[in-house]
Amino acid sequence: MGYLAVHISPRSVLKELDALYDVTNECERFAGTTVRSLPLLFT
Repeated sequence: MGYLAVHISPRSVLKELDALYDVTNECERFAGTTVRSLPLLFT
């Protein structure tokens, strides 16, 4: 049995969230959709 310990710094998480936010509009344009126009799948 093995264990894996991972430390994720809050700064790295914020950088990744910022990057995701930046590409959201580009992804929506490519797909021809918006998040607001999609049905709520997890309600």
